[in-house]
Amino acid sequence: MTDRYVTSTEDVMGPRYPFDLATTLNQIRDHSCEFKFGVNEAVSATEEDVWGEGGTLSLLSSDEQMNIASSSANDTVAGTGARTIVVTGISAGAITSETVILNGTSNVLTTNSYEMIHRMKVLTAGSGGANAGKISATAATAGTVQGCIIAGENQSLQCIYKVPDGKSAIVLGLDATSGKNDDVRFRLRVKEPDEVFTTKWRENIYQAAHTQSFNANHVYPAGSVIKLTAQLISGAGTNEVGGSFALVLVPSSYDLG
Repeated sequence: MTDRYVTSTEDVMGPRYPFDLATTLNQIRDHSCEFKFGVNEAVSATEEDVWGEGGTLSLLSSDEQMNIASSSANDTVAGTGARTIVVTGISAGAITSETVILNGTSNVLTTNSYEMIHRMKVLTAGSGGANAGKISATAATAGTVQGCIIAGENQSLQCIYKVPDGKSAIVLGLDATSGKNDDVRFRLRVKEPDEVFTTKWRENIYQAAHTQSFNANHVYPAGSVIKLTAQLISGAGTNEVGGSFALVLVPSSYDLG
């Protein structure tokens, strides 16, 4: 990505750094960075989200508690796998986190209710040092998977993000990678409040990696859902893909045109 230097001194504290780094170092008042990265281990000819669960995330219309469970009995408080995880997501419009003590394949209900899960991360583990099975967060009412940690990864790989209340998101750039021998079409999709998903960027990538930087024209309001999708357009079977995007959250009160 190209450098974006801060030129105004009004809200900057400390040395002059590129905008991305200054934001990460909390040197710009009321700004914060988010970096979302994900995989889809088996993309087919049907467009899917780039996230560890595969397929397309079913968006929730309201906050719900999550049932947290693993596919392995070893992911439990006294087990050799993951013992506790941190769940982070959008609850009542704000970014909220909590720690969940795992109980193997049995459901553990979250204390908070979430409209979207942003990240799940293993906090503590037994002798194996990682989650033994796939840990899933399933909406208690809708019954749909909202996030997961693939076995052994210790963190969710989910290239999907919902902008919290009081913030606007500026997408700085993205990366997309397709596996061997197949042509994959990637899209940056955005759903603004009360609208449908629209394509904001599209690229066909053949067994390669692509990096795309954006000017400050990819700005989306609170409540927007931003995601990276992938679709196999040549070749047979499935293809493993990966991707990421970086964004900066700024106050919604800013006039961003």
